[in-house]
Amino acid sequence: MNTPFPVAIGCDEAGFELKELLKRHIEALGHPVTDFGTHSTAPVLYPDIALAVANAINAGQQRLGVLVCGTDRKSTRLNSSHLA
Repeated sequence: MNTPFPVAIGCDEAGFELKELLKRHIEALGHPVTDFGTHSTAPVLYPDIALAVANAINAGQQRLGVLVCGTDRKSTRLNSSHLA
């Protein structure tokens, strides 16, 4: 087995169910997961969540980040500009 490493995960309301599935799978592989939200299907300011994931990676708190959203463009653009 590979050495476990911390994973950050986040989503918008459209990606909530898939995020929960991915989170369980990543944890089952033995990796600790920090969930930055959202925690329901209620509308959310997704850029705040994507930025929190990027900041955790930049700070060295997380090694990998997973973002799930209904419109793939906003998170890709945001994280490309915030990852070191």
